[in-house]
Amino acid sequence: MSVSMVSAPTEARAFMLAGKAVFTAKSLNTGAHMTFKVKAAKKPGTVTHFVYVRDGSPGDSKFPYLGTLNAEGVFRVGHPDRTPFNDSSRQAIVFKFLAEGLRRDMISENVEIWHEGRCGRCGRALTHPDSIASGIGPECARKADR
Repeated sequence: MSVSMVSAPTEARAFMLAGKAVFTAKSLNTGAHMTFKVKAAKKPGTVTHFVYVRDGSPGDSKFPYLGTLNAEGVFRVGHPDRTPFNDSSRQAIVFKFLAEGLRRDMISENVEIWHEGRCGRCGRALTHPDSIASGIGPECARKADR
């Protein structure tokens, strides 16, 4: 698996909202990192994306539900019956910080966004350097431009 950093805010937002994005946010201040999955809702309404966060246990690949991201890019933690997280959970605070920055076309200089070498829209392996840099394959990028 190859990993790559997405450094431009517009590319990071496009990647995260492409439909099947898995990415890791790393704090340059603390070295801490957190992996998120952002999936497009099948029937968009007021919710456009569902947000999940990796459990964090070594070797565990589960992504419990964290919350939703609406069409304006506003993140809300899920209902307490559906998620173990709340507004004061570290995972919710981190994702809300990322979402707020991307709404303003900014990535904090203290945060890196890394994808795992797969297209954020379709999940296929990325092989072209431009696609690896953006996190979106050329076919998916063309479809998004339509």
